[in-house]
Amino acid sequence: MKFDKIFLNKKLGKIRFITYCSKYIRLVKALGSHRHMSFIRMVVTTFLVYSANILLWFKPPFYRMILAFRNNQLIKISRHPNILTFHSQQKPRCLVVAITYHCNKHCSFCYSEGLQKQFKEHMSLKDFDFLCHWAKEQGYKSLRLLGGEPTIHPEFKEILDLSRKQGFRVSFSTNGLFNTELNSSLNNSLIESINFSYPQDEIAPDKMGIFRENIKQSIIKRIPVVLSGVIYPYKDSWRQVIDLAKEYRNFVVTRFSMVLPGHLQRFSTKEFSGHIRGLAKQVIAIAKYAYKNHVVFYFYRPLLLCMFDQEEIRFLRSISLYLFDTFCSCSCIDGTMMTINPDLTCFPCPSLSVKGIKITSSVTRQDVSRDFKKRLKKLSTEPLMDACLTCQYFLNYKRSLEDKFFDSSGELICHGGCFQFRD
Repeated sequence: MKFDKIFLNKKLGKIRFITYCSKYIRLVKALGSHRHMSFIRMVVTTFLVYSANILLWFKPPFYRMILAFRNNQLIKISRHPNILTFHSQQKPRCLVVAITYHCNKHCSFCYSEGLQKQFKEHMSLKDFDFLCHWAKEQGYKSLRLLGGEPTIHPEFKEILDLSRKQGFRVSFSTNGLFNTELNSSLNNSLIESINFSYPQDEIAPDKMGIFRENIKQSIIKRIPVVLSGVIYPYKDSWRQVIDLAKEYRNFVVTRFSMVLPGHLQRFSTKEFSGHIRGLAKQVIAIAKYAYKNHVVFYFYRPLLLCMFDQEEIRFLRSISLYLFDTFCSCSCIDGTMMTINPDLTCFPCPSLSVKGIKITSSVTRQDVSRDFKKRLKKLSTEPLMDACLTCQYFLNYKRSLEDKFFDSSGELICHGGCFQFRD
């Protein structure tokens, strides 16, 4: 019996080691596929991070020095766009929390504009404290704070303190116009990353100065910075985003999303379908301009394959296989992602206002997942346009949902853009 137990432990150890190695290989493969990233550099960096993690298990006397070294190396990786694809294959460990839907701006491209009428109050500190305990029990490791503008929450610093005390790391999205004094409360031991949404509407020079200063302070503090831009069909305001990214080339990663209807439904699906080719031209122009200027970038909401011809698809994929998705990588379909609203109800995604069950002590993440999976099943298979009904890419997508043995790795699949277009 003792021999069997030893044999079993050895066998499990080998399985864990093989799993560990396979994850490492997939990570390096993902990181090394971007033409702007040195494959060897990413191999060395990921090896150093994993080695530092192993040393940290033993709590050596120079623990803090190793921890600082590990965090600095992680910055190189977390700034890499392909890491998102790698993590999206894992069980989500980051809980998205909209602590307020109020904002100090009214951006024309904001998808959450109008939600402050539905959620009039900020999330209370008491509810946030409860949510931290709940998230910990459910296996979440980090929190992503959204809005609205999360930094205008009157107790934002207290929210950061509660997150720290509960052992969470925090990321947040912002318009970047918060008071520069807030930077004293931000450091890379607490903050995983900050997503700065570039003000593509006109903005006063002094406000733009605040935006730039806050980015600069985050970089000085070695906090990973993401710079976000929005793609319009016939506007090239994205160029300002890349031009700013050029100034901080080695310290930021840039991401772009097609403009969404938003919760106010500023434009219809019919209007969107009429702009598809214009959006495609902007996507290609962004890719060429960013690549030419050595700016690391990606598109973070699903694009439609029918937007592009075959030559354009080959060009985009030549830069990186993970440059864009054609299906939701945020786990909306399987219901494993959720966004907690200020009143503790939830949406499956920040941009998809399908209201789910309220979080209470008796609710588990599996309960929420089952609820969303059931409710989104019909939505996820609805075609965006009539053309989708006969599109092989869309048929491949439907087949991938119905046939669990379907191997989508060798097939291009597309579910017709962000689900908000169907909401």
